[in-house]
Amino acid sequence: MLAIMVFGLVLIGASTGSGMLLAGLAVQQMAAGMAVPTLIAWARGKTPSAMRGRGMGLWTSAFFMGQFLSPAAFALTGIGLASVLGRFLLFGSFGLALAAVLFALCRRPTKDLA
Repeated sequence: MLAIMVFGLVLIGASTGSGMLLAGLAVQQMAAGMAVPTLIAWARGKTPSAMRGRGMGLWTSAFFMGQFLSPAAFALTGIGLASVLGRFLLFGSFGLALAAVLFALCRRPTKDLA
């Protein structure tokens, strides 16, 4: 889901016309629609039932703090870049690289200790 989202950001940032821009927006927004239910299910699954209320409260606070701070982070990264599309390309490329590294780490076989 996150890889699909950042792929959409790369498409937006690399767009040369309205068709490519709309395709990138569609891909990114499709992944954004999957993000909240996926992250809630993940957070609920990792939290013990006795602490689920507090855990979900902390998760919700962190999620919406990220929603609040992301426009400021986006604006601050634009100081050295000329365009908004360049920032989308930067964030998307960074996200794809991070997704590739995490995927490689998660797919790495573990040693059998038995």
